[in-house]
Amino acid sequence: VSIDQLTDANTMSDKLIEHSSSKITNACGVYVDGQFVCAVKNETDAVSVFDKILNEKKTNEANTIADFVEEVNYVQGLYPDNEKTVWDAERLEQKLRSKKAEAVYYTVKEGDTVSGIAQANDLTTKELMGMNSGLTETIHVGDQLLVSNEVNYLRVKIMKTVQRTEEIPYETEETKTSSMYVGRTKTVQEGVNGERQITELVTYVDNVAVSTKQVSDKSREKPGAQKVNVGTKSKSSYSSKGSSSDTVPPHRQFIMAVVPYPQS
Repeated sequence: VSIDQLTDANTMSDKLIEHSSSKITNACGVYVDGQFVCAVKNETDAVSVFDKILNEKKTNEANTIADFVEEVNYVQGLYPDNEKTVWDAERLEQKLRSKKAEAVYYTVKEGDTVSGIAQANDLTTKELMGMNSGLTETIHVGDQLLVSNEVNYLRVKIMKTVQRTEEIPYETEETKTSSMYVGRTKTVQEGVNGERQITELVTYVDNVAVSTKQVSDKSREKPGAQKVNVGTKSKSSYSSKGSSSDTVPPHRQFIMAVVPYPQS
């Protein structure tokens, strides 16, 4: 078969649709994460809806990038010309501003525990507590716990480069010296903490921070070590010397005398 007789799949698909009895129209298909949403007569109208939603979330801050979490694609082609498939820009905007998942609450029953509720809803205990401000391990029958947040149909992520300063703790250098007794120390130079500047890329999804990635770590001031002298000299033990009388306190010494027994 010669090359000019070959047709790619998309062209063949369009030809088949053109020759079908269905009512069709040339439009721009809108796909979110690979799923068909609708078709819009004019691609410019479709793009303007997405740009409007994105621009509302953008800020004037420097080093900030806004984008959609979901992958958005526009595909020109032939689509069924009916209300179910072909929408106007207003209807598309309503869909994109809707929720694809609503908030879900769980009502505590007898015998429930925080960890058990979390596990049953594919959450960690920490995640469950983070979703329910003020939640502790003590729960009561009838309490309602949020176990799933509502999710926008189209989510916007803001990637922001931020800088923060962090202290670098100083180290302690010990020097042994025989001029001091064991157990004694003396600081001869105070330690000074250093400082470093950390640059991070923080990603927010619908105004909630979801990830932080360190971009750089630059030392601004090096720490100064603390210098300490540590004694090694042993303490001497002293023993008493002299006669036993010398070891008896003066007020306890006494004199022995021989007294003759009287005769009858």
